[in-house]
Amino acid sequence: MGCSLYIIEPPEGEPNHAQLMDKPGAMWRWPDLDRDGREAWVIVLPNRAGIWWTTYLADGPDGGQMWDVTGEPPNITVKPSINAGDGPGVGNWHGWITDGAMTP
Repeated sequence: MGCSLYIIEPPEGEPNHAQLMDKPGAMWRWPDLDRDGREAWVIVLPNRAGIWWTTYLADGPDGGQMWDVTGEPPNITVKPSINAGDGPGVGNWHGWITDGAMTP
């Protein structure tokens, strides 16, 4: 199941994840997470898999590196794919963001 990214007003204070999980594709600017001169945009992932942000550090063999993010929000492209969670089902999502569209 895919969805499109769309910009919302930033939640006040710390985001309440439970309230946001039913808004996949919602994204907002969060300057507190800016890193290395890059703007942080927080994105609600599909399948109630949580939130991810554009300055998040990747795990794995290249751990500590940020994803490659291009384009203007909400029409961004992220490489490589995002893998949130550790298995199938609710609370997990593996997919791509390409030109503002999230696809598994």
